[in-house]
Amino acid sequence: MNYEKALLLSPNDKDIQYNLAFAYSKQPDNIEHLSLGFLPRMYQKFYRLLAVDTWAILGIIFAVIFAVSVCLFLFSQVLLRKKIALVSLLCSLVFGILSFCCAESRYNELNSHEYAIVMEPTTSIKTEPTVTSMDLATIHGGIKVKIIEEAFGWLKVELGNGKEGWIMKEYIERI
Repeated sequence: MNYEKALLLSPNDKDIQYNLAFAYSKQPDNIEHLSLGFLPRMYQKFYRLLAVDTWAILGIIFAVIFAVSVCLFLFSQVLLRKKIALVSLLCSLVFGILSFCCAESRYNELNSHEYAIVMEPTTSIKTEPTVTSMDLATIHGGIKVKIIEEAFGWLKVELGNGKEGWIMKEYIERI
């Protein structure tokens, strides 16, 4: 649980990654994780490079550069300055939008709490949110799950391999 929280706060820390991989290697459940596609994985690596505040400050800087470039483009009489202002305007617009998108993605990642860790030593994933429903799988403590939905003290979760089922809310702790 604590390694997952630490990884969320510092995703590029090699020690945290190693410790988390070691902890997962000790898991009795062998759940194959579905990987992200190439572009989402690259975007995730990119927006994790900087903190939310840094991305937001970069976005503001690019917005100021954009505003100055617009003024230069509109009020300049020299053709070369207009061309430079136009290029600067377009680049700052693209980089500003990218910076704000990265800030939003990183902020959502830190505050979404859509992932959780199973804290119960052994529990079952159910097909329905009732105690009497059929067991889909038996999992052990320490497994990371994605929370999809909540109903009546139960949470619909998705395992790393894509299987979905229901688990009692008190058996897991949100990251």
